[in-house]
Amino acid sequence: MRAVIDRRYPIERMAEAHAGVEQGRKKGSVVVITSAGDDEGAARAAVLRA
Repeated sequence: MRAVIDRRYPIERMAEAHAGVEQGRKKGSVVVITSAGDDEGAARAAVLRA
């Protein structure tokens, strides 16, 4: 099984991410990146679900 990510948004664009989900424009998961992460470039993220 593999996750399908439709779009990624920085936390500053949270309203835009929610609007896209509510309007049914997504084809997969919508990810909101909440931090820059550690030295390896890993990011913490939240997935928005309809």
